Amino acid sequence: MNTTPSPAPPRLAAGTPAATTAPPAGLAYHRLSHADPHARWFSPLLEGLLGAAIFIGLNLMISVALFMAVRGSGVSLQDVATNRAVIMEHPALFALTFLSLIAIVPSLFIARLVVGPKPWGLIHSVAGRLRRSLLLPYLGLSFAVYGIYYAVALAVSGASLPEYRYFQPPQVEFWVYVAMMLLLVPVQCYAEELAYRGFMMQMLGRWLRTPWLPIVLPAVLFMLSHAYDPWGQSTILAMGIYAGFLCWYTGGLEASISLHVANNVILLLLSMVAGLDPFGSEGVTPMDALQGIALEGLYVVLACLIFNARARRGEVSRETQPLKVDK
Repeated sequence: MNTTPSPAPPRLAAGTPAATTAPPAGLAYHRLSHADPHARWFSPLLEGLLGAAIFIGLNLMISVALFMAVRGSGVSLQDVATNRAVIMEHPALFALTFLSLIAIVPSLFIARLVVGPKPWGLIHSVAGRLRRSLLLPYLGLSFAVYGIYYAVALAVSGASLPEYRYFQPPQVEFWVYVAMMLLLVPVQCYAEELAYRGFMMQMLGRWLRTPWLPIVLPAVLFMLSHAYDPWGQSTILAMGIYAGFLCWYTGGLEASISLHVANNVILLLLSMVAGLDPFGSEGVTPMDALQGIALEGLYVVLACLIFNARARRGEVSRETQPLKVDK
């Protein structure tokens, strides 16, 4: 047993401000805007308006590049607007489409830097940053859950690649697409989690103590942003609710980012291998939806068990702990 006393904190000269101010104890993830004493009740509204303005400006610039790429690809703007799978035939369109969503990251960063709440890292977790001790295990867990599920499903069904392929890029382009999926799609998922879970949950948490509306309302908006059939949207709604619950339960975005990344990356990679339309908005059966919701639920249970194990060891917390720094 270590009996060495802890060193005393350094003394500050009179009138010298501390370098950083720890957030007050006991704040759940959705209430983290209260960690900034300078934030006001209307601060989230200003943050959202400024972030939206920056996002629109960035997307106007991306739209110019997208327009030029469309003209050079031989497809029309109407084709891109009515059939999103067209981007799977043109690498430049694919990259620009995902960059238009990734623009959420600098938009929210600048808005929070200007308006608050500060520090910026509180949008990630109660520890003020993405906690690698949770992010890496959650990424491994999510890819394992989805990977095993699809491998078993293909083995049991005996399915083979369809004779008709929606698109079949040349070998070089195939690997270009794979590289872009592995690089851009995780950042796109991170961007959407910043918006729907990070900003929206903390905006509502500025005004509400209960976590349930900050969990459910962003999930509904998340569902409405995906143009799927009703059964497809049910899986998106479930994912949004699961992701919001995980943010509240674990005190950060790590588990929800991992769930989102594994889902999107694996589905896009499978669509590449099978040559299918990854953006198909119809054809989801009730059984498909129930299996998807159950799979996401399994991940949630396992993610909570991982968090509980690390919390018992004092490594992480679901609320702000000024006297202890999460790893």
